[in-house]
Amino acid sequence: MPSSGQTANIFMITIGIIGVFGIITFALAAATLGTLNKRYSNLDQDADIVMGLVREINARLSSIGETSEPSTAQSTTTTTETTTTTTTATTTTTETTTTTTTATTTTTETTTTTTTRCIYLNNSAENCFFKQSAKHIFFQYAV
Repeated sequence: MPSSGQTANIFMITIGIIGVFGIITFALAAATLGTLNKRYSNLDQDADIVMGLVREINARLSSIGETSEPSTAQSTTTTTETTTTTTTATTTTTETTTTTTTATTTTTETTTTTTTRCIYLNNSAENCFFKQSAKHIFFQYAV
């Protein structure tokens, strides 16, 4: 059994070890929070840049007839054919025999054409940055 002096030393060493781990934990937490704040400020800047680009694109799209940047049109054609055949046979026996055969063929052909317009930034025809179709605007990031 340790004496009272040894017990006090053991207690002080234990408190010191706990204190060192507490200081390390606090330092790591502070460094993590500082890194997160820096990341969030970068996200705000990136969001502002994207919003500026969207405003520029909306301005260009609202004045489509007045724009001078090059554009390309791409067409996509989709053809769907559906064939349905139904045959029904009914036999009824009383004094006479009746046979009914019904054949139905339905063919549906649907053609869909989508035109996509490419919008270039800074009048350079190298990379298509935004693609506009009838209902959507597609963003492409090209370096």
